[in-house]
Amino acid sequence: MTYFVLMNLPKRNLILLAFLFLYVNGFGQSDFTEMRKLLSDAKWSAVIPKVKQYLKKNPDSDTAMLIKAEAYWGLRKGQEAYVNVSTVIEKSPKFAEAYFLRGSLLVTAGQAVQGKNDLAMALKYMVNDTLKKHILLARSSANLATMNYQASIDDCKAGLLLDSVGHGFFSNLAMAYNEMGLPDSALPWLYRSYALDSTLFYTVMNIGFVLSSKKDYAGSMEWFDKAIKLDPDAAYSYSNRAYAKLKLGKPSDALTDVNKSISLDKTNSYAFRNRALIYLEMGKKDKACDDLKKAIELGFREQYGKEVDELLKENCQ
Repeated sequence: MTYFVLMNLPKRNLILLAFLFLYVNGFGQSDFTEMRKLLSDAKWSAVIPKVKQYLKKNPDSDTAMLIKAEAYWGLRKGQEAYVNVSTVIEKSPKFAEAYFLRGSLLVTAGQAVQGKNDLAMALKYMVNDTLKKHILLARSSANLATMNYQASIDDCKAGLLLDSVGHGFFSNLAMAYNEMGLPDSALPWLYRSYALDSTLFYTVMNIGFVLSSKKDYAGSMEWFDKAIKLDPDAAYSYSNRAYAKLKLGKPSDALTDVNKSISLDKTNSYAFRNRALIYLEMGKKDKACDDLKKAIELGFREQYGKEVDELLKENCQ
Protein backbone atom coordinates (compact mmCIF):
# COMPACT_ATOMS: atom_id res chain seq x y z
CA MET A 1 0.00 0.00 0.00
CA THR A 2 1.25 3.51 -0.81
CA TYR A 3 1.74 6.01 2.01
CA PHE A 4 2.39 9.69 1.60
CA VAL A 5 4.71 12.38 2.83
CA LEU A 6 3.01 15.55 1.64
CA MET A 7 4.79 17.94 -0.72
CA ASN A 8 8.13 16.15 -0.77
CA LEU A 9 9.28 18.01 -3.89
CA PRO A 10 12.44 20.08 -4.26
CA LYS A 11 11.89 23.36 -2.42
CA ARG A 12 14.92 25.48 -3.30
CA ASN A 13 12.79 26.63 -6.24
CA LEU A 14 9.07 26.15 -6.77
CA ILE A 15 7.77 23.53 -9.19
CA LEU A 16 4.20 24.15 -10.25
CA LEU A 17 1.99 21.07 -10.12
CA ALA A 18 -1.35 20.92 -11.88
CA PHE A 19 -4.00 20.04 -9.34
CA LEU A 20 -7.71 20.32 -8.56
CA PHE A 21 -8.68 19.58 -12.16
CA LEU A 22 -12.20 18.64 -11.17
CA TYR A 23 -13.32 22.09 -10.11
CA VAL A 24 -11.40 23.77 -12.94
CA ASN A 25 -13.16 21.80 -15.64
CA GLY A 26 -16.30 20.85 -13.78
CA PHE A 27 -17.15 17.61 -15.52
CA GLY A 28 -20.18 15.73 -14.22
CA GLN A 29 -23.79 16.51 -13.42
CA SER A 30 -25.16 19.72 -12.00
CA ASP A 31 -25.44 18.03 -8.58
CA PHE A 32 -21.73 18.61 -8.18
CA THR A 33 -21.79 22.37 -8.79
CA GLU A 34 -21.85 23.27 -5.09
CA MET A 35 -19.15 20.73 -4.23
CA ARG A 36 -16.86 22.00 -6.98
CA LYS A 37 -17.40 25.55 -5.79
CA LEU A 38 -16.40 24.54 -2.26
CA LEU A 39 -13.27 22.89 -3.66
CA SER A 40 -12.37 25.99 -5.61
CA ASP A 41 -12.72 28.04 -2.41
CA ALA A 42 -10.52 25.52 -0.54
CA LYS A 43 -13.35 24.71 1.87
CA TRP A 44 -12.25 21.11 2.13
CA SER A 45 -14.02 20.22 5.37
CA ALA A 46 -17.35 21.42 4.01
CA VAL A 47 -17.07 19.11 1.00
CA ILE A 48 -16.71 15.84 2.92
CA PRO A 49 -20.22 15.63 4.50
CA LYS A 50 -21.90 16.72 1.28
CA VAL A 51 -20.11 14.17 -0.86
CA LYS A 52 -20.68 11.42 1.72
CA GLN A 53 -24.39 12.22 1.73
CA TYR A 54 -24.44 12.07 -2.06
CA LEU A 55 -22.62 8.73 -2.07
CA LYS A 56 -25.21 7.20 0.26
CA LYS A 57 -27.77 7.67 -2.52
CA ASN A 58 -25.34 7.15 -5.42
CA PRO A 59 -22.67 4.70 -4.18
CA ASP A 60 -21.36 4.00 -7.71
CA SER A 61 -20.56 7.64 -8.56
CA ASP A 62 -16.95 7.84 -9.71
CA THR A 63 -17.11 11.62 -9.90
CA ALA A 64 -18.25 11.92 -6.28
CA MET A 65 -15.41 9.64 -5.19
CA LEU A 66 -12.87 11.82 -6.99
CA ILE A 67 -14.30 14.95 -5.40
CA LYS A 68 -13.96 13.27 -2.01
CA ALA A 69 -10.36 12.36 -2.85
CA GLU A 70 -9.58 15.99 -3.71
CA ALA A 71 -11.15 17.19 -0.48
CA TYR A 72 -9.07 14.72 1.55
CA TRP A 73 -5.94 15.88 -0.26
CA GLY A 74 -6.79 19.48 0.52
CA LEU A 75 -7.08 18.43 4.17
CA ARG A 76 -3.58 16.89 3.88
CA LYS A 77 -4.98 13.39 4.34
CA GLY A 78 -2.95 11.84 1.56
CA GLN A 79 -3.65 8.21 2.34
CA GLU A 80 -7.43 8.72 2.34
CA ALA A 81 -7.18 10.61 -0.96
CA TYR A 82 -5.09 7.86 -2.53
CA VAL A 83 -7.46 5.08 -1.40
CA ASN A 84 -10.51 6.88 -2.78
CA VAL A 85 -9.05 7.55 -6.21
CA SER A 86 -7.54 4.05 -6.42
CA THR A 87 -11.00 2.60 -5.73
CA VAL A 88 -12.29 4.51 -8.74
CA ILE A 89 -9.49 3.20 -10.96
CA GLU A 90 -10.14 -0.38 -9.88
CA LYS A 91 -13.81 -0.02 -10.80
CA SER A 92 -13.33 2.12 -13.94
CA PRO A 93 -9.87 1.27 -15.36
CA LYS A 94 -10.24 3.61 -18.36
CA PHE A 95 -11.25 6.74 -16.42
CA ALA A 96 -8.65 9.30 -17.50
CA GLU A 97 -9.54 11.88 -14.84
CA ALA A 98 -8.91 9.33 -12.08
CA TYR A 99 -5.45 8.49 -13.42
CA PHE A 100 -4.72 12.20 -13.71
CA LEU A 101 -5.72 12.84 -10.10
CA ARG A 102 -3.81 9.86 -8.69
CA GLY A 103 -0.76 10.73 -10.78
CA SER A 104 -0.87 14.28 -9.43
CA LEU A 105 -1.19 13.00 -5.86
CA LEU A 106 1.81 10.73 -6.32
CA VAL A 107 3.97 13.46 -7.86
CA THR A 108 3.05 15.89 -5.08
CA ALA A 109 3.89 13.22 -2.52
CA GLY A 110 7.39 12.86 -3.95
CA GLN A 111 6.68 9.64 -5.85
CA ALA A 112 7.20 11.12 -9.29
CA VAL A 113 8.13 7.90 -11.11
CA GLN A 114 4.90 6.18 -10.10
CA GLY A 115 3.01 9.39 -10.81
CA LYS A 116 4.32 9.54 -14.35
CA ASN A 117 2.97 6.03 -14.98
CA ASP A 118 -0.53 7.17 -14.00
CA LEU A 119 -0.22 10.33 -16.07
CA ALA A 120 0.70 8.21 -19.09
CA MET A 121 -2.51 6.24 -18.54
CA ALA A 122 -4.46 9.51 -18.29
CA LEU A 123 -3.07 10.57 -21.68
CA LYS A 124 -3.97 7.18 -23.12
CA TYR A 125 -7.63 7.35 -22.08
CA MET A 126 -8.33 11.11 -22.25
CA VAL A 127 -11.09 12.28 -24.57
CA ASN A 128 -10.43 16.04 -24.78
CA ASP A 129 -7.54 18.48 -25.00
CA THR A 130 -8.72 20.38 -21.93
CA LEU A 131 -7.60 17.48 -19.81
CA LYS A 132 -4.47 17.01 -21.89
CA LYS A 133 -2.96 20.36 -20.95
CA HIS A 134 -3.42 19.58 -17.24
CA ILE A 135 -1.80 16.17 -17.67
CA LEU A 136 1.14 17.70 -19.53
CA LEU A 137 1.65 20.27 -16.79
CA ALA A 138 1.60 17.58 -14.10
CA ARG A 139 3.99 15.41 -16.08
CA SER A 140 6.35 18.32 -16.71
CA SER A 141 6.49 18.77 -12.92
CA ALA A 142 7.15 15.06 -12.47
CA ASN A 143 9.97 15.23 -15.00
CA LEU A 144 11.47 18.19 -13.15
CA ALA A 145 11.29 16.28 -9.87
CA THR A 146 13.10 13.32 -11.46
CA MET A 147 15.68 15.57 -13.18
CA ASN A 148 14.44 14.72 -16.70
CA TYR A 149 14.77 18.32 -17.78
CA GLN A 150 14.53 17.94 -21.55
CA ALA A 151 11.39 15.80 -21.14
CA SER A 152 9.91 18.54 -18.94
CA ILE A 153 10.68 21.13 -21.63
CA ASP A 154 9.05 18.95 -24.28
CA ASP A 155 5.90 18.58 -22.17
CA CYS A 156 5.74 22.33 -21.55
CA LYS A 157 6.11 23.19 -25.24
CA ALA A 158 3.38 20.69 -26.14
CA GLY A 159 1.20 22.22 -23.44
CA LEU A 160 1.75 25.76 -24.69
CA LEU A 161 0.29 24.71 -28.05
CA LEU A 162 -2.93 24.07 -26.11
CA ASP A 163 -2.66 27.01 -23.71
CA SER A 164 -0.39 29.78 -24.95
CA VAL A 165 -0.66 31.79 -21.71
CA GLY A 166 -0.23 28.90 -19.27
CA HIS A 167 1.72 30.29 -16.32
CA GLY A 168 2.51 26.81 -15.08
CA PHE A 169 4.21 25.95 -18.35
CA PHE A 170 6.20 29.19 -18.24
CA SER A 171 7.37 28.41 -14.71
CA ASN A 172 8.30 24.79 -15.37
CA LEU A 173 10.10 25.69 -18.60
CA ALA A 174 12.13 28.25 -16.69
CA MET A 175 13.03 25.82 -13.94
CA ALA A 176 14.06 23.13 -16.42
CA TYR A 177 16.35 25.53 -18.28
CA ASN A 178 17.80 26.82 -15.01
CA GLU A 179 18.56 23.30 -13.74
CA MET A 180 20.31 22.63 -17.05
CA GLY A 181 22.61 25.55 -16.29
CA LEU A 182 20.87 27.95 -18.70
CA PRO A 183 19.50 30.76 -16.50
CA ASP A 184 19.49 33.23 -19.38
CA SER A 185 17.07 30.93 -21.20
CA ALA A 186 14.97 30.62 -18.04
CA LEU A 187 14.39 34.28 -17.19
CA PRO A 188 12.42 35.32 -20.33
CA TRP A 189 9.72 32.73 -19.53
CA LEU A 190 9.39 34.01 -15.97
CA TYR A 191 9.35 37.66 -17.00
CA ARG A 192 6.66 36.81 -19.56
CA SER A 193 4.58 35.22 -16.82
CA TYR A 194 5.15 38.20 -14.52
CA ALA A 195 4.09 40.65 -17.23
CA LEU A 196 0.80 38.79 -17.56
CA ASP A 197 0.18 38.60 -13.81
CA SER A 198 2.45 40.23 -11.24
CA THR A 199 0.61 38.64 -8.30
CA LEU A 200 1.66 35.03 -8.93
CA PHE A 201 3.81 33.99 -5.99
CA TYR A 202 5.59 31.10 -7.71
CA THR A 203 6.62 33.31 -10.64
CA VAL A 204 8.05 35.99 -8.36
CA MET A 205 9.87 33.48 -6.16
CA ASN A 206 11.37 31.67 -9.13
CA ILE A 207 12.67 34.90 -10.67
CA GLY A 208 14.56 35.47 -7.44
CA PHE A 209 15.88 31.92 -7.51
CA VAL A 210 17.14 32.16 -11.09
CA LEU A 211 18.83 35.50 -10.41
CA SER A 212 20.51 33.87 -7.41
CA SER A 213 21.68 31.08 -9.73
CA LYS A 214 23.33 33.82 -11.84
CA LYS A 215 25.06 35.08 -8.65
CA ASP A 216 23.01 38.29 -8.83
CA TYR A 217 22.26 38.08 -5.12
CA ALA A 218 21.30 41.75 -4.72
CA GLY A 219 18.88 41.43 -7.63
CA SER A 220 17.41 38.22 -6.24
CA MET A 221 16.73 39.90 -2.88
CA GLU A 222 14.24 42.27 -4.50
CA TRP A 223 12.21 39.34 -5.82
CA PHE A 224 12.38 37.30 -2.62
CA ASP A 225 11.10 40.36 -0.74
CA LYS A 226 8.18 40.57 -3.19
CA ALA A 227 7.49 36.85 -2.82
CA ILE A 228 7.34 37.14 0.97
CA LYS A 229 4.88 40.02 0.70
CA LEU A 230 2.69 37.90 -1.57
CA ASP A 231 2.86 34.86 0.76
CA PRO A 232 4.38 35.50 4.19
CA ASP A 233 4.04 31.81 5.13
CA ALA A 234 5.97 30.30 2.20
CA ALA A 235 8.97 28.76 3.89
CA TYR A 236 11.25 28.44 0.85
CA SER A 237 11.21 32.20 0.15
CA TYR A 238 12.92 32.78 3.50
CA SER A 239 15.40 29.96 2.88
CA ASN A 240 16.35 31.32 -0.54
CA ARG A 241 16.61 34.88 0.77
CA ALA A 242 18.83 33.58 3.58
CA TYR A 243 21.24 32.14 1.02
CA ALA A 244 21.34 35.45 -0.86
CA LYS A 245 22.03 37.32 2.39
CA LEU A 246 24.84 34.90 3.22
CA LYS A 247 26.44 35.54 -0.16
CA LEU A 248 26.11 39.28 0.43
CA GLY A 249 28.12 38.94 3.64
CA LYS A 250 25.21 39.15 6.11
CA PRO A 251 25.30 35.84 8.00
CA SER A 252 23.37 37.08 11.05
CA ASP A 253 20.49 38.34 8.90
CA ALA A 254 20.69 35.13 6.89
CA LEU A 255 20.36 33.06 10.07
CA THR A 256 17.19 34.93 11.04
CA ASP A 257 15.64 34.17 7.66
CA VAL A 258 16.59 30.50 7.56
CA ASN A 259 15.32 29.96 11.10
CA LYS A 260 12.02 31.47 10.01
CA SER A 261 11.97 29.09 7.04
CA ILE A 262 12.58 26.04 9.20
CA SER A 263 9.93 27.13 11.70
CA LEU A 264 7.43 27.17 8.82
CA ASP A 265 8.56 23.89 7.27
CA LYS A 266 10.74 21.44 9.16
CA THR A 267 10.89 19.01 6.20
CA ASN A 268 12.86 21.17 3.75
CA SER A 269 16.31 19.62 3.38
CA TYR A 270 17.60 22.61 1.42
CA ALA A 271 16.87 24.98 4.31
CA PHE A 272 18.98 22.82 6.65
CA ARG A 273 21.77 22.83 4.07
CA ASN A 274 21.54 26.63 3.90
CA ARG A 275 21.63 26.94 7.68
CA ALA A 276 24.67 24.65 7.79
CA LEU A 277 26.47 26.98 5.36
CA ILE A 278 25.59 29.94 7.57
CA TYR A 279 26.87 28.19 10.69
CA LEU A 280 30.11 27.30 8.89
CA GLU A 281 30.55 30.96 7.95
CA MET A 282 29.98 31.88 11.61
CA GLY A 283 32.50 29.27 12.80
CA LYS A 284 29.87 27.08 14.47
CA LYS A 285 30.93 23.70 13.10
CA ASP A 286 29.04 21.52 15.56
CA LYS A 287 25.73 23.13 14.68
CA ALA A 288 26.60 23.02 10.98
CA CYS A 289 27.32 19.30 11.15
CA ASP A 290 24.02 18.63 12.92
CA ASP A 291 22.18 20.46 10.13
CA LEU A 292 24.08 18.66 7.38
CA LYS A 293 23.09 15.32 8.90
CA LYS A 294 19.49 16.52 9.15
CA ALA A 295 19.54 17.57 5.49
CA ILE A 296 20.61 14.06 4.48
CA GLU A 297 17.96 12.54 6.74
CA LEU A 298 15.33 14.66 4.96
CA GLY A 299 16.42 13.46 1.51
CA PHE A 300 18.83 16.13 0.26
CA ARG A 301 20.97 13.55 -1.53
CA GLU A 302 18.02 12.19 -3.51
CA GLN A 303 16.68 15.63 -4.34
CA TYR A 304 19.85 17.55 -5.16
CA GLY A 305 22.91 15.30 -5.24
CA LYS A 306 25.93 14.78 -2.99
CA GLU A 307 26.87 18.35 -2.05
CA VAL A 308 25.93 17.81 1.59
CA ASP A 309 27.95 14.57 1.71
CA GLU A 310 31.00 16.52 0.54
CA LEU A 311 30.41 19.22 3.14
CA LEU A 312 30.17 16.57 5.84
CA LYS A 313 33.41 14.99 4.69
CA GLU A 314 35.24 18.33 4.65
CA ASN A 315 33.95 19.68 7.97
CA CYS A 316 32.65 16.93 10.22
CA GLN A 317 35.28 14.18 10.41
